[in-house]
Amino acid sequence: ISLLYSVASQFADLAITQAASRMTVVGGDELLLTLTVTNQGPDPATNLLVTNLLPAKTLMTFCQASGGGVCGLDGDARVVSIPTLAAAGQVEIQFRVRVLENVCQGETLRNTATITSQTGDPRLGDNQTTLQVLAQNPPPVISSLPNLQAIGSRPGDRTGARVEFLLPEATDNAPGVRVTCSHPSGTLFPVGRTEVTCQAVDI
Repeated sequence: ISLLYSVASQFADLAITQAASRMTVVGGDELLLTLTVTNQGPDPATNLLVTNLLPAKTLMTFCQASGGGVCGLDGDARVVSIPTLAAAGQVEIQFRVRVLENVCQGETLRNTATITSQTGDPRLGDNQTTLQVLAQNPPPVISSLPNLQAIGSRPGDRTGARVEFLLPEATDNAPGVRVTCSHPSGTLFPVGRTEVTCQAVDI
């Protein structure tokens, strides 16, 4: 007696894409990242795993997934486990992150996500996606100094006078601003007109 066994292989062509709620951010902004996993068939996919590397200088505040997906952590990566995904089915995953205040002007924030499963995938070229968001860090805004007049402590003194003044206020999108002036308050100013230049920088 001869027996013939036939084993049918299953394949699921998985793809992952992503979108961001905004493409330009500043420190303190919230950014919503939406990942979409699609099974283009022909068979169901089982034990799917999305591995997501969040951008540097961001902090995740929220994660949710449709289709029974469960959010988790694997080292530095955020992972989402999906038990099964039918052919022509989709799962949506959302990460909400807060952009940290120490982002640099013109810095690129990259989010990279990869989809794998236990079911064979005939086409792997669409199993990873990377999205880039531009960070901006505008300089602080500084108020102007009023014009001051100081008189020397002794009549006829030509050495000058010590001038006390309040530093101008500076506002910024992030905490931590240092104001410095070319002639510090409380120092000796020569006789005549002296122009004081103040600058505000992030710290």
